[in-house]
Amino acid sequence: MKTLKQLKYSEAGFRAFYHNFFLVPLTGKLKMVFAGYPEYEQAEYALTYGYIDHTAGMTLEVMAAAIRREDGKGVRLEDMNLRLASKIRIGVAKDKDCYILDDKLTKCAHEWYREHIERLSDYDVGPEIEETRKMKFLDECRSPEYPDDVLVYLVPDEGKIEGCWVRIEGIVERHLKGILLNEPDQDFSCHKGDLIEFSVNQMEDGQIVLYAGLESGC
Repeated sequence: MKTLKQLKYSEAGFRAFYHNFFLVPLTGKLKMVFAGYPEYEQAEYALTYGYIDHTAGMTLEVMAAAIRREDGKGVRLEDMNLRLASKIRIGVAKDKDCYILDDKLTKCAHEWYREHIERLSDYDVGPEIEETRKMKFLDECRSPEYPDDVLVYLVPDEGKIEGCWVRIEGIVERHLKGILLNEPDQDFSCHKGDLIEFSVNQMEDGQIVLYAGLESGC
């Protein structure tokens, strides 16, 4: 569509989609999750709103049908259906050509679909987690589809360094804390489900690495 900017999640990352409206092409299985919305049979796109489910990752909430205008300049947005709640996990749509709404349409969408967006407050997190989502230096350590999950290296006094996934839960002074998501292969003093603290380290080549010494969190 000539007037709308095209983006792929796999290239743009979660920041472009977080708290923004996007048109997602209704192809394959995506057409099935859209049944029941006004004018869905005519729709080529689903209007969606991006948010982060702390446990399920980046998610696009379906708002309404979007039908291409005959002149090719943008789309017509249809009514919402508050009786339905359809979600698109980003893994399904990460490689699709999506379109971000322009400023005018975004303003209108916030007004038209305000009630639906307000329902997403159930997925709000505390201020500390929200603050870590703004930390761009963590991006190279994040899971692409689960922005609150980061790769942390466990550094024991003895044995090999081991990387594990950790879900960020907050900030402790100059450190971060999170839940260990997988059981370490080695016999460390921490286990899957434990809350650990970890630190940020910048290597000589500029790479950011997250690590947890046994004395600092496990």
